Amino acid sequence: MLRFSDFSHLPEVDELVRQLVGERSGLIVVAGLDSRPALEPAGGLLPAPHFLPSGRATIFRVLVSELLDAQPRARAVVVAEDRDVLHVARRFKQRLEFVQIKPPLTYDDAIRGLPIRHPGVLIVDRLTAGNLPAALAAARSGALVVTQIDTVYHGPSVARYLVELGASPADLDALRWVLSVQRQPALCPHCGEPASVSAQNMRQLESIGARFPSLTAAHAPDGGGAFYAPGRCPACQDSGRKGDVAVFDFFRGGPGLGEQQSVLPMEAYVWMLAQRGQLALRDALDFHADQLHRTFALLMGSERRLGEAGAALERKSAELETANRLLGQRTREIVSLEAIAQALITWTDLSELGARVVRTAIELCRADRGALYYVRSAEWAQVLAAHGWREAEVGLGLAR
Repeated sequence: MLRFSDFSHLPEVDELVRQLVGERSGLIVVAGLDSRPALEPAGGLLPAPHFLPSGRATIFRVLVSELLDAQPRARAVVVAEDRDVLHVARRFKQRLEFVQIKPPLTYDDAIRGLPIRHPGVLIVDRLTAGNLPAALAAARSGALVVTQIDTVYHGPSVARYLVELGASPADLDALRWVLSVQRQPALCPHCGEPASVSAQNMRQLESIGARFPSLTAAHAPDGGGAFYAPGRCPACQDSGRKGDVAVFDFFRGGPGLGEQQSVLPMEAYVWMLAQRGQLALRDALDFHADQLHRTFALLMGSERRLGEAGAALERKSAELETANRLLGQRTREIVSLEAIAQALITWTDLSELGARVVRTAIELCRADRGALYYVRSAEWAQVLAAHGWREAEVGLGLAR
């Protein structure tokens, strides 16, 4: 079974994870942006640089397993739409109860209807505006609620986003941790080369060092070392990057939530990985710019897909309307033909039958006028019925 240490490359994370899984009540949120349809260039817009799904769902499962390991007596209730949302070790199966969300049952009804057991863990597969009040109420009543949210935000921005979804500042007293995750392309270990650090780069590094003095110098190599830039080699297909590495942000909740910062910010985490030679210096320094570019590209991609979906829906609607009109026309034709067939069986007056056939044919064909000829022999025919055609005199004989 995977452990959190399989994804973390920094020793600082071990202590934070220990504190996190030691919680016995409150709300723990795993945040990240998971898989999206591939962003294709459109309208001159390039895909977001180094866009990778965050791996949030995997970290969520790993975290749940570590929480259950840390609380061997706790029972857990999983509230989800999909029974496969969690893949936990067999030893946890007897401690799990599953509540599947199917209409008319909603997340809100399911969460509010659960009895709070101590110790107990409530696992909700996704956090939305609809179930946020119920999840916070359960956390405030003493349950440990673990959930995940799909978002580009990380750190304290996730807490502010929860307020936008409808949580009050008083409700957010129940928020214990926000664990944000993102994946970045790792530097190729075969062709990485010392980076050329410009004066602007130095100013950026000094600014980061001033913001995170206790974190950022811990991973520099002995003797100062060097930052690295991507090279080119067959192993990475000349991209300079090979594989990916998880980047985390640990935010601890508490009083004065709006003023707090992450205890391990994602920006500092990225810089520490760059100091270890796992990320390119350029990727670390451009992290925020890449975040903005990524978010903008996702919004543009979503807008484009919505536009394409709307156009496809309009086309389908037009096709259905045309098919409906055609079906109505065919239905009228069938009814008319059935009526004529019945008339052929029951009517005895040939001229009245002819007039009926002409009127029906004109209606079905949407014609202005019509005439029906009765072929008397191989040599001649006779006008049996006519409508809207003055020259077609009924009874008039014509050469065949």
